[in-house]
Amino acid sequence: MLLNRLRRVNEKNRNEFLGIFLHRYPAFVWSDAEPDDIPAFVFHDVTPEALKPLLEYLTENRYTTLTADEYVERASTGEHGAKREVLLTFDDSHESLYSVAYPLLQRYGQKAVAYVVPGRIENSRTSGTFPLCNWPQIREMNRTGVIDIQSHSMFHHSIPISSCVVDFVRPGLNFSFLNGDFAPVREKESIQESGFVPFGYPIHDWGARMREAPAYMENTGVINTCIDYVASRGGEEFFRMPGGRRTLRAVLKDSRLRNPPGRFENEDEQRIAMLEDFIASKREIERQLPGKNVRHYCFPWFRGSRLASALSFEAGYVSNAWGSLVSSTMRYSEEKILHITRLPCRYIFRLPGRGRRGLSRVLTHRA
Repeated sequence: MLLNRLRRVNEKNRNEFLGIFLHRYPAFVWSDAEPDDIPAFVFHDVTPEALKPLLEYLTENRYTTLTADEYVERASTGEHGAKREVLLTFDDSHESLYSVAYPLLQRYGQKAVAYVVPGRIENSRTSGTFPLCNWPQIREMNRTGVIDIQSHSMFHHSIPISSCVVDFVRPGLNFSFLNGDFAPVREKESIQESGFVPFGYPIHDWGARMREAPAYMENTGVINTCIDYVASRGGEEFFRMPGGRRTLRAVLKDSRLRNPPGRFENEDEQRIAMLEDFIASKREIERQLPGKNVRHYCFPWFRGSRLASALSFEAGYVSNAWGSLVSSTMRYSEEKILHITRLPCRYIFRLPGRGRRGLSRVLTHRA
């Protein structure tokens, strides 16, 4: 679990290292040049102290913010509606999107795109399981036009990508897709919807749904054996016993010998699973926001693939949002998808304008 967390952090930091030190970031990042293309920036959870100076900087220097449709239109025509334009994006729909970003954007006359995870959003105005906006809040933001709501997948979930079991569901394990290392998916059952995972459920080495790796499907008998073993020995109490997880690994190993082996999904299954996710998230947002046309998709964890990009186009999307870098093979794919690279939000201060900050200060400041 720790290895996966470090791998994810390293992947994001690696992109920034390559972007800066190999000069793969836009020229305005390290020079005084006006941007050749419209820059896009990514936010997640925000505070007033971090967001307010960024919006003040954009406003003072006469930058205009765009919706996703406007950004794609500019990219396709090569024409700008204003001299200085930027795209601001918020991933995951943290509660601060409504409580912090929305009122500040209104105050400064700016707008932004929010990539939301409809399968995780609740109808109630209460905080719920995860610190996310709820549908009434999202409807309000969408109705005003300040926040352009688009898709960030149906569940932002991960998938098992190997037979290697790295842990078991146990007390104290963080299953938040925002902060944890694994959001389990069980074949033909609704773990994603219910949020309930029984103690003893095996957790495999995981990856993003939209990457190249197919999902590994453990034999149901093996899974149930582990769950039943834990339940028959006190459930939560089992994991307080010395050597509990070591014992459970032996149970899993023995059960695998007595059951048919697990398998990887085939190409057709992988394609169907991906396509269904693209379609489901689009439909659910449009169902919740009548009249909304969802045409833009952001890859969870900034991780996608050539196949996923092609399927997103098939599902009706016209753009895919990534992190700060995307490979040339994706950028020039045949599916007519616009691939949007997005810099960390602190690089807004490297845009030309009054009060522009030096690169060293930007690199050491985490907005």
